[in-house]
Amino acid sequence: QFKTIKLYPLSKSFTFRSDMFCENSDVFKSTFYAVMTEMEKAHAFLNKRIHDGLADVDMNEPDSVYKKALDFFYDDEDEKAFSLFKQLADAGYARAYSYVAISYENGYGVAKNTELMEKYYEKGIDAGYLWCAYRLANYLYGINDCAKAFTYYMKCGTNENPYMSKALYMVGYMQEMGKG
Repeated sequence: QFKTIKLYPLSKSFTFRSDMFCENSDVFKSTFYAVMTEMEKAHAFLNKRIHDGLADVDMNEPDSVYKKALDFFYDDEDEKAFSLFKQLADAGYARAYSYVAISYENGYGVAKNTELMEKYYEKGIDAGYLWCAYRLANYLYGINDCAKAFTYYMKCGTNENPYMSKALYMVGYMQEMGKG
């Protein structure tokens, strides 16, 4: 029993080819149905990729997936953006943590969830993205958890980053107001 299944990508479509050689008709029949099932799965997968706008994205290249997720995010296609950011974050792609957290914070493409928001901001901070500390501090300050907010503003203010001066301003403001 031999079987070969090939998927040929063409410029605007895909072609499936299956070669099966078998002397036993029962084996041939079960193999044929198994091959057809796999081809249907592949067809459904490709249709979904095209429908989701991902036909041109190499899912094995995190930077291109991240870029596509940003495009979805800025085009207000929140569900698509969240799905890609979440896949990247779960695979350890550090730049995606902040967008997953923002999505959980604001309900972009997913239900609001403060526990998961904090978790992903923390992952971003641990990965060196200190603007996550600034965002988390702002959130905590907004819900009047000033002690934790102060800690995160200090974290953001300790290293050179675009939010350092804003974080240090908030540290000074909170100390002046007796909130830090």
